Amino acid sequence: MAVDEGGQVDTVAFDRIPEPFTPRRHIEYARLLDELSRALEEGDAVIVGAIATRSAALNQALDFDPAPDHPRWGTV
Repeated sequence: MAVDEGGQVDTVAFDRIPEPFTPRRHIEYARLLDELSRALEEGDAVIVGAIATRSAALNQALDFDPAPDHPRWGTV
């Protein structure tokens, strides 16, 4: 899944945004990374896709340039 609204992103400015992630969120990212490593070793594309989708949903918390009509991400 991808959301591409077109246009350009100033990646330097984007990287300066403070990450609003809680310790719990960091733990979730660590868990996803561990699961991704296993899924890649096992060649499990379904799990890789689920992890990528969850990671994308988590990153929406940065809300850098949201589209006003973009639906909210559901639970993945």
